[in-house]
Amino acid sequence: MLFETRGYDVTVADSGEEVFRKVKSTTDLILLDIALPDLGGFQICRKLRENSKISHIAIIILTGKLLTQDIVEGLYLGADDYLTKPFEYEELVARMEAVMRRCSFLNHRNLTLNGEEDIVFELRKIIDGELIIPYFQPIFLLDPFELYGFETLSRPQTDSSLSAPDLLFKATIQYGVYQDLELLAWKKALTLTSGRLKEKSYF
Repeated sequence: MLFETRGYDVTVADSGEEVFRKVKSTTDLILLDIALPDLGGFQICRKLRENSKISHIAIIILTGKLLTQDIVEGLYLGADDYLTKPFEYEELVARMEAVMRRCSFLNHRNLTLNGEEDIVFELRKIIDGELIIPYFQPIFLLDPFELYGFETLSRPQTDSSLSAPDLLFKATIQYGVYQDLELLAWKKALTLTSGRLKEKSYF
């Protein structure tokens, strides 16, 4: 397989039942197709996360349809990323390595949150305390070369593992406070930009 040429040890499972027979606590990543002959991919994802011995394993969901409800459901159930088929092999490898780096970061960081109560408490602290700083990244048109606009990036002010923005937003989806964080991010960005516009400065 192409993965093996990149140094990966690969185990293939053709059904959900086979996934649970073959997965080990030392497994680094699971590529999970949501269409399997016996169990649905979402059901498998939930069962993987409910098993404390293997719940730490990174999961990327592979799907043939780009439906928002499927993506949100997968993230709610604990998937770390998703990819829509067909996809380029290099994109898949890049996503795999990014997800594994992120999970390794969490597993080794001293300030990683432990348990749902800690995570929910930290989420509420960030949202209620408005501990979000907006950063603005310029977007340019190439032809003609000119400034088109700005992308707003939200960075949380916390020393916990939720300091990584992608993990923060994923946690808000999982624990049902995504809308609160999204509204806070918009509020902070608009407050900052309106103040800067009054000063006739965009930076």
